Amino acid sequence: MTALIFFALAQAPAPADVPVAIVISSRRDTGSSATAVVEQLKVALAGQGIAATGDAESVQRLTALGAVDPKACDAARLCLQKLAQLLQGVVIGVDVSKAGKLTAGHLEAVSFDRVESLAADDITSDAKSWNKKAGEAATAFAQKLKAPIGALNEARRAKVIVATPVKTEPDLKGSPPLEEPRETRLVPEPPPVPPPAALAETQTQKSSLGPVGYVTAGAAIIAVGAGIACLILGFLDRGTYFQTQASTDALPGVASTYNDMQLAGLASQSNLRIGLGGGLLGFGAVLGITSALLFLKE
Repeated sequence: MTALIFFALAQAPAPADVPVAIVISSRRDTGSSATAVVEQLKVALAGQGIAATGDAESVQRLTALGAVDPKACDAARLCLQKLAQLLQGVVIGVDVSKAGKLTAGHLEAVSFDRVESLAADDITSDAKSWNKKAGEAATAFAQKLKAPIGALNEARRAKVIVATPVKTEPDLKGSPPLEEPRETRLVPEPPPVPPPAALAETQTQKSSLGPVGYVTAGAAIIAVGAGIACLILGFLDRGTYFQTQASTDALPGVASTYNDMQLAGLASQSNLRIGLGGGLLGFGAVLGITSALLFLKE
């Protein structure tokens, strides 16, 4: 029985490797520089035993799966990762642009099974030495990808072997009809929603009135205290005035300690202090109500 199982595994076809697609990942006008890098990268990957498709073939395959044009990604890693998910493989983006007299390139490889990149590299050179620098960068980039792509292939082979049942008897039943592949469209991600804590903090900051309420409450207390003091002094002056008048009326002919001018001034001072005290009390009451409303709003 064991020999039969090993014989069946040996006769089963080997599972295909993870597909690798090289695409031009931006809409920048660079002439043939990006296309040259794609071809150099394809040759370098073949030297490492990795079969990859060029830009035209990769775009055709991704479009058939319902993907957008890779150039619309503008070298965004998450967009390339969505293309890799549709392909169920690895997508290598090539972005080349001009910066004055220099040519700059960015290579990035993403896989369908993770968010982070498998490898990334940058190239900068003038027009004369661009082909040489691009070829060296492509070779180094292919060497970086050899191990992670090899690990993906090994994982796929192990998964296929575990999932494939070993048949000991011939199966006479007909195979079920295959379903047509479903068309998949990429939908842009919604904008990030700020967390509730940040919204609550923003609302708290907007509703904060600062020290205005405290200043108003303090002014109200001072005004009430000053008003009470003025009222006390005014009523004391008025009591002195009436006592002097009473003593003068009770004992005619006895000279008062205050002359008429002093008595008039005492009466005027009493009225002024009582009036000022009443005004300060009213002003303090208004300030107190205002500060209470401010604290209630907070």
